[in-house]
Amino acid sequence: MGEIVPIDGVRLKVNSEIPVGSGLSSSAAVTIASIGALNKMFGCCLSLEEIAKMGHEIEIQVQGAASPTDTYVSTFGGVL
Repeated sequence: MGEIVPIDGVRLKVNSEIPVGSGLSSSAAVTIASIGALNKMFGCCLSLEEIAKMGHEIEIQVQGAASPTDTYVSTFGGVL
C-alpha cells in the first residue's frame, strides 16, 4: 500500500467517547467506515475484501500493530 495522503475537499472529524485502547475495535470501525464512504464517493469500486485489507494496512501504519480480525468484522459484519 502507498502512503497516507490528504484528499482535497475531504475532511473527516470523529467524536467518540470510547476510551483509547479499550479493545472495542472502534479504530477499525472508523477506518472501514471511512474507506467505504470514500470508495462510494469517488466510485473506486473496491470490493469488501479490498476494503478490509486496506483497512488492516492502515491500522498497522497508524498503530504499529493490528489484528486483521477487527477490520474484517467491521467490513463484513456479524459477531466473532
